[in-house]
Amino acid sequence: MARKGPGTDGPLQTALLESMSAATTRASEGQKIFSPIAVFLDKYRSQTTGLAPHLLRALTALSDDLALVAQQHFNAYISATKTGFALCPSSLEALLALEAQKETISAFFVNCQIERSSRWVSYRVTNVPRKIGQILDG
Repeated sequence: MARKGPGTDGPLQTALLESMSAATTRASEGQKIFSPIAVFLDKYRSQTTGLAPHLLRALTALSDDLALVAQQHFNAYISATKTGFALCPSSLEALLALEAQKETISAFFVNCQIERSSRWVSYRVTNVPRKIGQILDG
């Protein structure tokens, strides 16, 4: 069996190069998707110096939560991990309108499964604090 010369790519090298190319493409696409969100949050946070401390804490908490969720979706997008989104229309008409666009939604979100969501029932539980915090070792 003949050995390949130093300038030729074997199947492992080819697979690695293809993976790197796909990751670079997804990173670039992810940057286009998520960069405007990051710019908006950073700009808004830097312009809110005049807020009362309790409002600034609330804005900071919201912004941090949004940044965390955006980071998780960005990482999932880059690694091509499948994540889920649920569209929960408030009426049967809206559900039927969404279902009529199944093909368009499938084409936009490649490799996704479009199906009706299960019906959820919400319950109100009394005596549960609105905010649950952590006690950090300090």
